[in-house]
Amino acid sequence: MTTSDSNGNLHARDGKFAEKHHAADDVTLTPAPRTASGVYENMAHARLDSIAANLERIAEEVRRQHDRLAENPVDAATSAVHSVMWGMANLNLDQLVNHAGLIAYHRAEEAGRAND
Repeated sequence: MTTSDSNGNLHARDGKFAEKHHAADDVTLTPAPRTASGVYENMAHARLDSIAANLERIAEEVRRQHDRLAENPVDAATSAVHSVMWGMANLNLDQLVNHAGLIAYHRAEEAGRAND
């Protein structure tokens, strides 16, 4: 026996299945990567996007110090340096390098399997 929730999704009372019906507008299909290197490429792209967003936030913080420079130049300068250094430390650039290494490894592994 099934029951319907407020969205029209069907659920089994005994917990054996849950069938969901979605309108075409509700679903965004993203093709799944077929290889391990594809997974790491997606992760590297996401890391690059994150780095770019974080660098933009760092730039905004530094721009805010521009207005404070006239009233307290030392505090504005040290705050700007702190924002840049703290932001750079939190970019997790090592993850990007790690993903790049894994991409290269899996591509070489895939090429080796293709040559067998």
